[in-house]
Amino acid sequence: MERCGIKPDIYSYNQMLKGHCKANRLDTAYLLMVNKMEPYGLCDVITYNTLIKAFCEGGRTRKGYKLFEEMSGKGIAPDVVTFTILIKAFFREDDSNIVKVLLDHMTSIGLLSDRILYTTIVDNLCKSGKVEMAHGNFHDMLKQGITPDVVSYNALINEFFKSNRVTEAMHLFEEMQAKGFCPDEVTFKLIIGGLIREKKISSACKVWDQMMEKGFTLDGAISETLIHAINSRDAT
Repeated sequence: MERCGIKPDIYSYNQMLKGHCKANRLDTAYLLMVNKMEPYGLCDVITYNTLIKAFCEGGRTRKGYKLFEEMSGKGIAPDVVTFTILIKAFFREDDSNIVKVLLDHMTSIGLLSDRILYTTIVDNLCKSGKVEMAHGNFHDMLKQGITPDVVSYNALINEFFKSNRVTEAMHLFEEMQAKGFCPDEVTFKLIIGGLIREKKISSACKVWDQMMEKGFTLDGAISETLIHAINSRDAT
């Protein structure tokens, strides 16, 4: 474009940036922004989100965070996507302090979480074993009128079963269906596996029937465990 005397616009530069990031040429992408885009005021939130995501996914989370600090200093406001990228990255690094800083920053600038961010928070808190915090964020999502997705339900159901909180796990399973959500294959496997561990074989069989009605199948290991549990029960 430039050889023909046509200067790229911000959209064209952002596409070039994405191309470099996709090819894992992160430093080249960064230099493109610094040398070609910034001097002409051709950077926006998409520019920074593209770079921040690439650096975070490339294992250079601190560089991504530094870019986040830079953009704020240059008058480019981060959006929910920016925060979601960084929060997901710092959860991966098990750095809950930075996650809290980012969430507080969001609140201070009046940005509200969306479903993707809430799902990220609930899922990662569950993976860290912080089920109460995860459940609290789940309820915050509902209070804000945001509909949870199956990932959030599955994360909480899994963690409740791990904590021997079967009633709460089953309540969520029933609640998601009452609200019109279809459990997926993962949901059914979590429920059946949890019920087997709790020796609630009749309930596990009922859920298995539901699962087959929906067209899902159990994997070999859980099927064998359930069949063995049924045979053991019948033999007593």
